[in-house]
Amino acid sequence: MTKYIAIFIINLCYCVILLYTDSSEIHHINELTNDQIITHYNGNITTDTDSYANMPKHDTFRTVGYPYVLRFFMLSQNFILWMLVFNCLLATWLFYVVFQLIGKAAWVLAVLGAFTAYVPLLLADLLFAALFVTSIWQIKKRLWLHFLLLGLASLVRPSLAWFFLIEPFVLYFNGYRGRILYYSAIIAFAVTSFNPIRNTINTGQWTHSTVLQYNMQSERYFGGRESVPQYFVKSLKDNYLSDHYKYIGNLFNKFKIENSGREASRLLYHLNFLCYIINVMIWYRFGVRVLQRKVNFGYILILGYFIAPTLFSTAGARFRLPIEWILLI
Repeated sequence: MTKYIAIFIINLCYCVILLYTDSSEIHHINELTNDQIITHYNGNITTDTDSYANMPKHDTFRTVGYPYVLRFFMLSQNFILWMLVFNCLLATWLFYVVFQLIGKAAWVLAVLGAFTAYVPLLLADLLFAALFVTSIWQIKKRLWLHFLLLGLASLVRPSLAWFFLIEPFVLYFNGYRGRILYYSAIIAFAVTSFNPIRNTINTGQWTHSTVLQYNMQSERYFGGRESVPQYFVKSLKDNYLSDHYKYIGNLFNKFKIENSGREASRLLYHLNFLCYIINVMIWYRFGVRVLQRKVNFGYILILGYFIAPTLFSTAGARFRLPIEWILLI
């Protein structure tokens, strides 16, 4: 229990420091209204930022789960503070689940900032990761809970739209045999289809979300400045080799960088490089274990499943959260 309390306190202290640092994003955010906070956080995602918390009936851009979570917290006058506490708890829970899956190796991810760096970000990734990784943890414990959590995760992010295709194989490599393997694809499809059913009713379009289409058409991602192979190499590096500490540096120096800020940025640059080297070593170790057939091949399928769509979006290490623990099994 002590280790989980320690992670929660670290996360909480990180948020408190940000709240009292003049140049940080959180310090600035705390002066805005609830709706302004949502717009500020998500202005870099889409011009339709209002839908992040006030989702229109005919919006097909995002899934419905996270907007409802935001609206719930926005009922409070201290919205940002309660949301930060909620994220601290989510990240601590994620550490707990990962610790159950890979044991003491979870501390490697903790030191690399995987369970702390995203706590101040009001984005769907942390909640999605907590639900999805918990779902995978429950495969060998309570299969019904695995399916339930899979469905809840699909409401937060559209990443599980095609997960039903690999679900039987994931269960097979986790020891399941018989009829459940045939039924599992149908069950996984059913529990992850709430959002496309909603979109079909409201718009006549069966889609989990149009965000991937947006990413592929956006100049932000495919702007013609790089060839497709160059883009994929860059995206793979940004999503799977980059570190979590660059998000910490960005939040502290969001609005002004004085001399002390430059010194902090220089320190973080060296820390970033060190973490990059560590990530390369982790990937190398994982590759060796795959060749030695010491890895659960169901987890390899999950890893490949998440690598594929992130090649269309250089969003950085936060997209690694759902699958990063697999590299340390």
